[in-house]
Amino acid sequence: YIKDNFCRSKIIATYFNDTNVKPCGICDNCLKEKNISVSKEEFEMIRKEINQTLCYNPVNSEQLMQSLKSFKKNKVWKILHFLQEENLVTITSDGLIKKKGPR
Repeated sequence: YIKDNFCRSKIIATYFNDTNVKPCGICDNCLKEKNISVSKEEFEMIRKEINQTLCYNPVNSEQLMQSLKSFKKNKVWKILHFLQEENLVTITSDGLIKKKGPR
């Protein structure tokens, strides 16, 4: 029903404008995310690339993945989830990923 790598409960809650929901930890996407390990160096490299990509304009997930194609998708998703949980990025109602705060 939802073709995305984010927590399914969180996606549904966001649809209903409830932005304070934490990942459930039990859906298939949350369980997959728990099994992915990312080194500190990889985390920083991917985080910087995400920030650079989102610096000027919001992008959709396909555009973001295209700009980060040198990294494994599951690691990019994990870091993107982390950034979203830390309120550093957000997903708009039309599916665009954008950086929060000063650009």
